[in-house]
Amino acid sequence: MEFFSEYKFIFLALHLLAMALGLGGATISDIMFFRFLRDLKISHFESSVLKTLSMIIWVGLGLAYISGIGLFLADPERLLESSKFLLKILVVLVITINGLFLNFYISPKLMKISFGKRHKHRDGELHYERKLAFAMGAISITSWYSAFVLGMMRGLPYSFLELLAGYLGLLLIAVWGGLVFEKVYNNR
Repeated sequence: MEFFSEYKFIFLALHLLAMALGLGGATISDIMFFRFLRDLKISHFESSVLKTLSMIIWVGLGLAYISGIGLFLADPERLLESSKFLLKILVVLVITINGLFLNFYISPKLMKISFGKRHKHRDGELHYERKLAFAMGAISITSWYSAFVLGMMRGLPYSFLELLAGYLGLLLIAVWGGLVFEKVYNNR
């Protein structure tokens, strides 16, 4: 534990870099993804951009796990009693699960339609996947910004359940907003 305490500043620097990569990558990825879906197809170029951004986000997330473990081991007793820290762990798990779902379920389906054998696109062919993409994108960006804000806040006077209720409320609003945005987008 002394090693982690002694080099805490290195783990903190890595954690900040992880946040910059993850938050920046997620923000740009969401913006680009929604722009690319305008024509209901994703070109090879657009796909390569999204894959590059996805790689940046996964590197950021990996660094967040490594540096987070280092920061935790520097002061485990205090952090285990911190409602902010416990919520941040949950938020990072949401980011991870959401990212896996986006990368291994949503993206391949959208790419299959875009790059598969030539076929005539049917109305509503991507509707369900596109709704999921908008909802999951909203969860992603809300979670990355939540982790960022939680990391910046000091001494929050709220219990874990109060913070969790706030986070879940933000997620519900974000998903609702994403679905409304998708509906407006779809009706253009």
